[in-house]
Order: sequence, then structure tokens, then C-alpha cells
Amino acid sequence: MEKSETILKSNFTNMYWSPFQQLTHHTVTGCPLKVGDILGSGTVSGPGPRECGSLYELSSGESIKLSNGEVRKYLQDGD
Repeated sequence: MEKSETILKSNFTNMYWSPFQQLTHHTVTGCPLKVGDILGSGTVSGPGPRECGSLYELSSGESIKLSNGEVRKYLQDGD
């Protein structure tokens, strides 16, 4: 079993709108919300350098070297 490694962290407290505000905006604009509907938050970025919401944001398009020597990078054409 491979050891896991954390390369970025964020927190839902970094969301600009609360879940209640998102739900309110969704329903007051005329969209009917029904039981079972799913609302998604998307990627959640934080203010710090290691709190990006995606690997692309974290790496700024450059590769990231993990402690085991493995390299992670954003997809390139042809991947």
C-alpha cells in the first residue's frame, strides 16, 4: 500500500457564499428546487499558497515533485 501525501489543503470556510445564501439565490431566481436536487460547491480555494482548489492552480502549470520522487503535473496535449 502506497503512503499518501497531502499536496494542498483548503476549507469550506473559504467559500464566498454560504450554503444558505447559495440555496436562497438559486430559488429566488425562479429555479424550482425539489427534494433530491444536488447543489455543488465547485473547487474551494483559500488565501494561502498551499490552499488552492485544484492541482493546476497549485502548480501554476509547472510540475510538482512529491517526497517519494514521483512527479505530478497538469495534463498536456496528447496525454
